Amino acid sequence: MPVTIDAAQVEKFAARGLPADVIADFIGVSRDTFKASMTGDPAVDAAWRRGRANLQAKTMEWLVISARKGSVQAQIYLA
Repeated sequence: MPVTIDAAQVEKFAARGLPADVIADFIGVSRDTFKASMTGDPAVDAAWRRGRANLQAKTMEWLVISARKGSVQAQIYLA
């Protein structure tokens, strides 16, 4: 019986920065099954990519906010 992976869960966990192996463990499927679903199911792959993009966007937003508040480290990183 094929395993159904909830793309919404994948997106949520990817947006929190969890790596694929940890997501597989968390949703209760083998790591190999999860990786196969990422390559075989466009919805899961798209969810992974959206989640990671969301994380990157939020991280950049926080970095810019820190720089505007005077964080020299953030300003140097963004330079």
